Amino acid sequence: MTFDITGLALFLLAVMPGFVAQQLRHSLVPKPLDPQTALEETGEYVLNSLFVHLLALAVFHVYLRLWRPALLSTFGAAVLTHQLGAWAYDHRYLSILYLCFTLFAGFLLGLLRGYLALVQPVRNTLASRDWYLDILRRLKIPSFIDENPVWYGVFRDQGQSNEVNFVQVRMKSGGYYAGELARYGILKDSEKNKDMYLVNVYFRTGIAEAYQKMTSDGVLISFADVEAVEISKRIADQTSATA
Repeated sequence: MTFDITGLALFLLAVMPGFVAQQLRHSLVPKPLDPQTALEETGEYVLNSLFVHLLALAVFHVYLRLWRPALLSTFGAAVLTHQLGAWAYDHRYLSILYLCFTLFAGFLLGLLRGYLALVQPVRNTLASRDWYLDILRRLKIPSFIDENPVWYGVFRDQGQSNEVNFVQVRMKSGGYYAGELARYGILKDSEKNKDMYLVNVYFRTGIAEAYQKMTSDGVLISFADVEAVEISKRIADQTSATA
């Protein structure tokens, strides 16, 4: 009984680069709140892998043309005669190098997709263009539509690298917290038990009292216990001075 390596090779080439790209992307931005079906998730992997292989084949072609032209001709002949598997086995070192490059390219693709999802350069550029806003108004579209939770969208936007989200929280039971938002959960807007973690926290029992700095490292607050949240964008070194 012999082991057929074809299935493993197809998996490594068709799925693994896309899997690496998707995992890195989700390390930068949250996964969709609604779970994807197996078909949708596999489609994401295959689509990512397609972009990776387009880049890898272009680099591979340039490499062979410039430094290994003889191999390029044999590669083309192997493709035309359906002997690509045998060619890849005969040039195993090159095949392994190609696989490693696709994984690295998947890493870069995931990083790029995560960055674009966070920064949204095209959307933010169009949002400042009067002609594009006029098109939206003509189409009776009041603004950009966003599937992400409002909770996530509000706190995600930052103008400067040292800008922080400073919040003042009025609790339902009384009392006020103020501090820098360090962490928060990505949940649906309908979910009331969202958590937020504040650092450099100040507290006061009434609106007429002055804030006092808390000695704890931070405060974990459930949104279900919050009556209102006031949000402001501040420079990191200015938050304590204005609390």
